[in-house]
Amino acid sequence: MTGEKIRFHPSVVLENLMRFAIFAVIFLLVSVEERPIEAFLAIGGLLGVAAIILFLRWRRTTVQFNENELIVERNTIFKMKRSIPYSKIASINVNRTIISRMFGTSRLQVNVNSSSNATVPEAVLVFKKDLADRIRNHLSRNMYDSEPVIEAEQGSVVNVDNTDVLVHGLFSQSTMQTISGFIFLAWSIFEMYSDAGGSTGGSSALSLGMFFFVTVVPSVMLIVHYANFKVYRVKDTIYLQHGLISTYRTSFNVSRINAIHVKSTMASRLMGRSYIEADVIGLGSSKDSQRPVLCLLKRNDVIEAVLKDLVPEFVYDRNIIVQPKGAKKAIAAKASLGSAFVAVMAAALTWVVGTTDRTGLSGIERTVVENMFIAAGAAIVLAIILWGYRSYRVKELSLGEDLFTFVNGVVDRRRTTMCYDKVQIVNVSKGPLARRFGLAVGSISLLSSKGSVSVSSGYFTEADLNKVHETVMQRLVNGKYDHRANEI
Repeated sequence: MTGEKIRFHPSVVLENLMRFAIFAVIFLLVSVEERPIEAFLAIGGLLGVAAIILFLRWRRTTVQFNENELIVERNTIFKMKRSIPYSKIASINVNRTIISRMFGTSRLQVNVNSSSNATVPEAVLVFKKDLADRIRNHLSRNMYDSEPVIEAEQGSVVNVDNTDVLVHGLFSQSTMQTISGFIFLAWSIFEMYSDAGGSTGGSSALSLGMFFFVTVVPSVMLIVHYANFKVYRVKDTIYLQHGLISTYRTSFNVSRINAIHVKSTMASRLMGRSYIEADVIGLGSSKDSQRPVLCLLKRNDVIEAVLKDLVPEFVYDRNIIVQPKGAKKAIAAKASLGSAFVAVMAAALTWVVGTTDRTGLSGIERTVVENMFIAAGAAIVLAIILWGYRSYRVKELSLGEDLFTFVNGVVDRRRTTMCYDKVQIVNVSKGPLARRFGLAVGSISLLSSKGSVSVSSGYFTEADLNKVHETVMQRLVNGKYDHRANEI
């Protein structure tokens, strides 16, 4: 295999052609009623041309594994030659889609520790499963300078059963997404019974469809995506795998982790559960890459145990700093401004409905609409007040010797622990309200599989927030700074 130029499995032609065919079918459905024969001929011709182009692209694309690097070369009209040193590879994801299982292949997604391509792999290699496994072992041996781990013999750090997967799929979605979905469901039920057998059937069906699209479908996708979840650590390497229909496997060195997030939604907190995500550079597998989940929704005590076993580098005794009393005044002022704006808008809309004759509403209908605006305005004002109260009580800051933590989230909670040596930019800003009460807001820039991300704090004193930057600089001066943390 070393030094030999080899081609990908020919199934990549069919897989890429199927992606093109989806758009072709959409075009066909739109145009088939007007000119069906021309539409079929056009689609057939486009698919034929696409098949020829994709075949030639596959035929003229090779990959070569040398002693210190892999080279992907394409000798078409638009030539391409990409060299990836083994020492720069951050992770190798193994994805097996339905088509991959049909042809017995695996997709190796090679990622490097780069901010420019953080969300997409530098190379996607498709081979027969046995060959793909040998190539992955070969690359892993060069990445980690050790023999590859036999994954089948490793037990998971945390036991995740089907119930845990189901609970995670149902309750890890954002609270706002869940609420909006059930609003659509309630509205569809209201429309179905408000005019039984009348003209609202189509509208209720649309609302019900939105409920399935916003709430049900994402839950099912999460359940399918995280089925057969397994995570474990061998030396300094974390291994992660899951998936029911399309399977996913990856591994990465713990030094590639820039931050650890312990997250919970409002519903999961009622059950005393949370889950763990990580910001890891070099895990991009698609344009909509997400943070890798290191543990699904489990009890909070289990989550703390998983952190100690899996990523002890991000566990420390937190000395919690709560927001000062001035923050209560700043948050109250912001809530007051928001409440006033909502009250004025609700009153204006109520007045417009009550005084305009062109609405086409009867007297009773106008009264109902006016009351709806008033009730909605009152509910939003109450929500703003509750948000302000919880925002003051929830947000925290912790500063350790090597790590620091921001706690955020009124409805969906997030505790983010970061390493000083992984910080890219520290931004301490003071808006009009913050300046009025002698406070500031901190923002930390990091790299992750989602690209560049920013983590913000609540209202704290400028001196406390400046300690993050001061600690980074002190570590550079006294030699504690680990330069390997940000090597690309």
